[in-house]
Amino acid sequence: RDDTVIGWTHLDLPQLSSLQETAQLTVGVHEECRGHGIGSLLLRRGMEWAEANGYRKLYNSVPVTNEPAIEFLDDHGWHTEAIRRDHYTIDGEYVDEIMMAHETT
Repeated sequence: RDDTVIGWTHLDLPQLSSLQETAQLTVGVHEECRGHGIGSLLLRRGMEWAEANGYRKLYNSVPVTNEPAIEFLDDHGWHTEAIRRDHYTIDGEYVDEIMMAHETT
């Protein structure tokens, strides 16, 4: 918007052969631009690229306090795989990390 980036998607592609079919997919949308489908479009595009390029599993991890992100991923077919207890320190408090995943095939 006006030559300003308002959203992005990123795939972190591990170089280890044992992880070659998995990738971390992250999406971000500027707060003022949320709620218009931009994040959904970016997430879907990243998922489509990963599947077309042989990635069978995508993952993402967020603080359990980031309820909008968890709901967003859940709404797009992602599921919780694990929870890491006290993984983050946010505002002086220990916060769990929720690890979510999506199978592409």
